[in-house]
Amino acid sequence: GINAEYGYNALKFGTSSSDYIQFQPDMRPFSTALTVCAWIRKLRSASYPTWLSYATSSEGSEIKFTDNGKQFFMFGEESNLGSLYTVSPGTWYHNCLAWDTASQTRDVYINGVLVSSKATPSGRTLGQDGILILGNEQDSRGSGMDDVNKFAGEMYKLNVFSKKLTGAEIQELASERCSVVEEKYGDVRSIKWEDVLLKTRTGTVTEFGSGCDGAIIKHLQGTLQHTKEQLNQTLKELQQTKQEKEKCGSDLESKAEQHNTTKLELAETQSDLDNKVRQLNTSEAQKQTTMEELKKTKTDLNNTAITLNETQTELKQI
Repeated sequence: GINAEYGYNALKFGTSSSDYIQFQPDMRPFSTALTVCAWIRKLRSASYPTWLSYATSSEGSEIKFTDNGKQFFMFGEESNLGSLYTVSPGTWYHNCLAWDTASQTRDVYINGVLVSSKATPSGRTLGQDGILILGNEQDSRGSGMDDVNKFAGEMYKLNVFSKKLTGAEIQELASERCSVVEEKYGDVRSIKWEDVLLKTRTGTVTEFGSGCDGAIIKHLQGTLQHTKEQLNQTLKELQQTKQEKEKCGSDLESKAEQHNTTKLELAETQSDLDNKVRQLNTSEAQKQTTMEELKKTKTDLNNTAITLNETQTELKQI
C-alpha cells in the first residue's frame, strides 16, 4: 500500500524471541564508512533489548545496539553507554552510529547529541558476509536469538548511509521524526526504511501508523508544487527556445536572401568589370592604331618638308 511504499509506517516487534527481521544486505557500500540511524521506542523494561545486530562469520558482534545503550558493540568491542543518557519507556529516541576508516573513530548520537566517541582499530573495515537482524541479538552469524535480548519495542525509519554523516547532518535527521530529510541523500542511503518494510518477518512483527502521514503528505504536496513550478519554468524556457529558434530560422532565411542578392550583385559587377576590360582592350587597340596613324602622318609631314626645301632651293637657282 501507499504507507509501505513511502515508509509512513513504523514496526512493532512482538514479545517473543522469535519476533524479528533477518536479511543479508549487500554491505559493500559500507566497507570503509557507514552511518546507521533509526527512531527507537523502548517498551520492555529490561537491560539488554537489542534493536540491531550485525554478525559476520568471524565476528558475532560486528555491530550491536540496545535500546538503552547498556550494551553497544562495534568490531567486537563492548561499550556500556547506559550512564551517558537516559531512556524513558514509551518515548521515541533517535539513535545513530557513525564511523569511517578515515577518522578511525565510531561516534554514537542520541537525539542528535554526541554521547560517545571511541577509536577503532587502524585498518579495520566492516565485515562483508554478515547477517543483519532487527529485533534481537545473534550470538553468532544468524543464530543465538534469545529472550534476554529480544527487542519487543517499536522502530521507525531505519536507514543506513554509506558515509560517515557529520554531527550537523545527524542533528538534522534527529530534529523531526516526521521529516523526510533522509531522502536528500539519494543513493548514499543504501539501506532504506521503505525497503526494510518489505523484508520477510519472523514471528510477530507488525506495521502500524507512525503518525507522520499528514506531515509526509504535506511534504509530498510541497514537492509536487515545486515540481509543477519547475515544469512551468521548463515550459517557459522551451517556448523561449522555440521563439529563438524561429527567429534564427527567419534570420537565416533573410541571410540567405541577402546572400543570393549579393551573389547576383557580384555577378553583375563581374560582368561590368568584364565589359570594362573589353572596353579598355578596345581603347588600347584604338590608341595603338591612332599612334601608328600619327607616326605615318609625321613621316608624311617630314617628307613634305623635305620636298618644300628642295623646291625652295630650285626656285633660288632660277
